This record gives sequence, structure tokens and C-alpha cells, in this order.
Amino acid sequence: MLRLSTNMQIALLYLSFILIRFPPLLLPFGLSSHIVFRLINLVILIKLIFLNKKQIRLKGTAILLIILFIFQSLSVVNVLNFNTFLYFFERLITVFVFSLLCYLLIDNHKQANIIVRLINLTVVINVLLEEIMFFSPNFVNFLYGSIHPSVLDIFVFNVNRGRLYFESYGEVFLPIILYLFIGEKYLLKKIIYWIVSLGIILLAFWSNYRDRFVVVCFSSLTTLIIFRKDIFKIKIKQNVIFLFATALIFIGGFFYVYKTKGYSVIDRLLLQDKEEDVNSLATRGVLINEAISIGKQFPLTGVGLGNYYDHLPSFMKNRRYQMVGQNKNFFDATLLYPHNLFAQVFVETGYLGLLSFLFILGVFIKEDFKILKGNNNISKALAISFWALILYAMFNPRTYLTFYTNFFVIRILVRVFNSQSIRETK
Repeated sequence: MLRLSTNMQIALLYLSFILIRFPPLLLPFGLSSHIVFRLINLVILIKLIFLNKKQIRLKGTAILLIILFIFQSLSVVNVLNFNTFLYFFERLITVFVFSLLCYLLIDNHKQANIIVRLINLTVVINVLLEEIMFFSPNFVNFLYGSIHPSVLDIFVFNVNRGRLYFESYGEVFLPIILYLFIGEKYLLKKIIYWIVSLGIILLAFWSNYRDRFVVVCFSSLTTLIIFRKDIFKIKIKQNVIFLFATALIFIGGFFYVYKTKGYSVIDRLLLQDKEEDVNSLATRGVLINEAISIGKQFPLTGVGLGNYYDHLPSFMKNRRYQMVGQNKNFFDATLLYPHNLFAQVFVETGYLGLLSFLFILGVFIKEDFKILKGNNNISKALAISFWALILYAMFNPRTYLTFYTNFFVIRILVRVFNSQSIRETK
């Protein structure tokens, strides 16, 4: 019989969270870290539910998780490319299992704090990795033996366009890092949080991606506004030093990107290059409108998970991009997906999927308004991170595995910290 104590199950859950926070690493026997992530969750699920026969009390986040799963699953009705549907449906099941396990096992302040620390740790490692690849592009060739080629091909493709793209969600988790920076009493740890925050912001600026820059601005400004009273509690001398050092580094970073690229994300926001900056926005508008048009043809349950690309007119599919690597089909499908969360939800799952998703967001909006009025600072930081995640998905294709794991992990942490705070005030 499979013997796993509760503490061992939680430890394995922590490990699986670490694995999904990094790009898929190549392992022996044809495995990857994301496959191991799935296997770990399967083992915990079997032990927890089928062997221990743990009773599941469906309430709050668990009910919302099931609602999402049901209405996403109903999109199978109009599927044209069943293999593609299965590809995305498997990821949906993976997210469902992992999120359910988090809901069942992460139920106190101590466990939730460990997840927050793991978020901090993985953000630091991802920032370091992206900065190394940014300053030493040749290092990417070395990584082809360690990281799945699809991730690195996208990185190289964007570098050749003068862009920087690495899906680590650093901008999304910036509010948590800033919260730790503001509340930290020990100077050395405070400096580390400050360096990590600067790294996230500079990478967003250097990326020349407008969406990354918009999200990092939202994360940083919203956090500073909400925690403004706590900022003034920091010693004046420290505030002045951090502010002065930040200004110097940003000025240096600004001149660096102009010297190396000849332009910055600010130029892109101002639409300086009509062909590149304006046309890219127009193309996104076309893709979103096409998604809405296709979705209206299948209004109830949509075209099915991952099936938007199959319904595009042939002239749109035949557009030529300067691709690199061995993943051209993947690039085509990614570039031609609606870079908008709600358009993608609508075209894939119809009005049923869209309305259920809006209902879920409505529940979270109500929760977060109460949180912002309270004194639970970690819940406030997590709430900002959640809406930064939604903002990020407004400009990027929604990747099921990473987007929805972050989506539900953040909400489960909010639930745990908030319920703990309520109990302490009684």
C-alpha cells in the first residue's frame, strides 16, 4: 500500500509547485519536470482521495474551480480538431487536480507562508535566468540541453525581433516581492527584495514588450499606493538611499537599452514605428474581432479548447513569419491566437464559459474589495497579484497550465490568509 504521511503529501505538493513555476526542464528517460509535476499530483490524489478516502467539503474556491472545469469541458460539443482539444483538456485536468490538492492540503497560515516563500524563491531564480540570457544570448545554446526547446525557441525568436520574452510571471508576483520589501526589518533581506524588484521592473522595460511594461507599472504603482502608509514607516534615511539608487539604476538601464536596441518600450507605447507598433495593435484587433465573429457562430459552448486556430480563414493562417527552431506550427498557433483573455474564453467556450468565468471574477472582486478595506497586508498583495495576472492575460494568449495554476494558487492563498485573519479578530 502507498504510504505517505500528510506532511509528506504537503512536501510533495510544495515540490510540484516549484516544478511548475519553472520552464519545463529536460530529464532522463524522455521525461520533463512538468511531467514529473503531473505524476506527483497523481500520486497525492490517489493517496489522499482513493486510499485515505478524504471527504471533500465543497465551498468557496473549490466550487468555483468545479464551475470553471465543467463549463470548459462542455466546449467539446463543437470540436473540429479533437487532438488539439485533448491536448488542452489534459492541461485543464492537470490544473483541476493540482488546484484541488492545494485547496485540500494548504489550510493554515504556516503552509500558505511556505508557498509565498516558494513564489519568492522561484521569482529570484527566473529573474537571474532571464538576465543571464539577456546579457549573454549565447548562453541560450547551452540551455538547449536542459530546457525544453519550445521555450528557448520562443526566446530566440523574440531576441531576433529586439524583444525579450520569458514566461515567468515576474511582473505578476511583483506586489508580493514589494510587500516583503516594505515589511522586512532586516536590512540585508530588504536589499535582496529591492534588487529582485528592480530586476523584474528592468526586464519588463528592456523587453520592449508593451504588455509586460503595462503590467509591471500596474503592479508597482498599485502596490505603492495601497501600502503608502507602510512605506512612510521605513526610516527616512533608508527611503532616500533606496530612492536615489533606484533612480540611478533606471537612468542607466534607460541609456543601456537605447544604446543596444536604438529604441525602448516607451517609443513603442508612443507608436514611434508606425509599421511595427501600429500594425501589431491592428493585427491584435483583427484577431480579437475574428474570435468574436467565430464565437457567435457557436454561441452556447464555443468551438472547443484550442480550436480557434482551426476556424481561422486560410489567408490568415498563410501569413509568413521569420520563425526559428523546430516549432513553426506552435509559433503560428500562438501568434494567431487572440491576445485577449475574454475573447479567447468566449470563442473557445461560448457564452456559457464566458458568463461562468465572469461570475468567478465577480466573486473575487467582491472578496478583494473587503480585503482592501481590512488590515491583512499579505492578502492585499496577493489580490493585486491576481488582478495583475488578469491584466497580463488581457494582452497575451492564455496558457492553461501556467495561467490557471497561478490563478487558483493565488486565490487559495488569499482564502487561507483571509480566513486566518478573520479567526484572529474574533
